[in-house]
Amino acid sequence: MLVAHRPYCVLPLLELPNELGKSPLAEAILEFRFKPKFPGDVVFGSIFPKVPEFNTGKLNQLPILNLPIQIRDTDPQLRFQAHYRLDKGDFRLSIGPNMIAISAIKYPGWSSFYATVEKTLNPIFELDIMESISRIGMRYVNSFPNTDIFEKINLAITMNGEPHRSPITTFRTKITEGNIGLNYQIANNAKIVIGGNQQSQGSIVDLDASIETQHQPIKPDEVRDEIKMLHKMAKERFFGIMKPEFLKSLEPKYSN
Repeated sequence: MLVAHRPYCVLPLLELPNELGKSPLAEAILEFRFKPKFPGDVVFGSIFPKVPEFNTGKLNQLPILNLPIQIRDTDPQLRFQAHYRLDKGDFRLSIGPNMIAISAIKYPGWSSFYATVEKTLNPIFELDIMESISRIGMRYVNSFPNTDIFEKINLAITMNGEPHRSPITTFRTKITEGNIGLNYQIANNAKIVIGGNQQSQGSIVDLDASIETQHQPIKPDEVRDEIKMLHKMAKERFFGIMKPEFLKSLEPKYSN
């Protein structure tokens, strides 16, 4: 029998780092899933001229647009896929008929990331194109080259009562805390692919904090509060599974 003990922090951290001198964060993604007020094929055209943070960047039409529209509209696996992506520096804005996502492939820290989120979301809220929001997700993908992450975190996997160790191990679970879902994907033999380029091989800790919601009508201040709450939850859970000596090796910096 294979048993994985949940990745909870044994003792809660008294103080969370503000940043890491050696940050493992490979990508941060904020995603919204929504029901548009108008036909989905006009969502991109409505948003594009209103997002100066991105509309002067590179426009990418994504491969899903090569599929027949009947398949895109009826396949539930494709419903929340982006059709276009705008690249500007280290930031990406992905847009589909029922979703938008803001991501950073070189995480600048929460303050800078959230400032870009605000500048992007404010004009989108003003457009009033969303009838309802069904999901908000804050995802962080962390990569650890040449590291077996299972040796560094508070997660014990046992098989027939004995500790299980393997150079090829993947752990996935979802934990629900209140109305927040926490999806963990942890692997020690992974290839991290960001922006179409292979970045590293080693371990990953992929943590997606999400809230299933029914914002109708849309209340921007409540949405902003939920984004901040998801960020805080993901941050607490990420640092909470780190063994103290491993966290120290990442050079945490704390507020004075």
